[in-house]
Amino acid sequence: MLLFDSKKQEFFFDKKKLSLLDYKNSENKLNSLNISNNFLFTPDDKKKNYYIFKNFISRDIAIKLQNYFVSSNTNKSFIDTTGGSFRLFFYLNSPLFYPNFIKNLITKCMDIKNMIYVHHEYYQNYCMINNLNPNNFEAVTKNQLLHSWQSAYWYKNGCKFAKHIDHYGELACFLILSEKKIDYLEGGLEITYNDGTTKELDEEYNYGDLVMLDQSKVYHRVKEIRHNDNQIGRLQLYIPTIPPYYMKKELFYENYSHRPYFTNNKINFFYKMKTIVKSFFQKQKIHYSRVDSKLDDFVL
Repeated sequence: MLLFDSKKQEFFFDKKKLSLLDYKNSENKLNSLNISNNFLFTPDDKKKNYYIFKNFISRDIAIKLQNYFVSSNTNKSFIDTTGGSFRLFFYLNSPLFYPNFIKNLITKCMDIKNMIYVHHEYYQNYCMINNLNPNNFEAVTKNQLLHSWQSAYWYKNGCKFAKHIDHYGELACFLILSEKKIDYLEGGLEITYNDGTTKELDEEYNYGDLVMLDQSKVYHRVKEIRHNDNQIGRLQLYIPTIPPYYMKKELFYENYSHRPYFTNNKINFFYKMKTIVKSFFQKQKIHYSRVDSKLDDFVL
């Protein structure tokens, strides 16, 4: 689905494959409407609520991304979340530096997610409230980035994530950068349906797949990861859907204590000026996810 231009360090869609998602013009049985209705946003008795885009990026590029996160100096930038996982956060609405391929990859993943999410009531309401054309997926992504973060999740030996369910509207996607039995031996994402039956999704995907999960419909957890000394563990790029009211109106970043970034385009000029002035008299506490990771300008 995504191809990589090594000279520009950018990803771009394979137009032929992308056209197959167009439910209005495509005879493809796996168009976006079909995926939405029969795989993602389904009733409990269907036991779906997830969809896997196989080979969303190539295996080779996925392994290169794994090496970037694990084998380069970038591995020093992961934050230990004490048992949950090690995370490296990305805020594209910020002054922090990220390599071009990271920014580009994140936006492309969000674009494809919106192409499926367009068939959901939450997405349509979001676009109406923000005066956005629901079918202009890139514009919707740009607005979502104002109030969103993304992260690389690295689960090492003993790491796990407790069973939970998220709020209405929280559709997530995961870009797979590791494989069970190759990079780790045990554990992974488990979803639980209302009748108590479970499914372990890590058994179903490989390097480069993109997994979409309706986190508001099924309980889910990451079972404890176990791997050998010569294995790296479980690694994924996580792109959540973060509702706009989850964050404060303004965010501050390390080394930019007087330069707030606003999470809504509708915030008026006077509020913005007040926030800037206030920052000179009241020290801002920087959340650990908004610390400058000082990433290198890496070439993938």
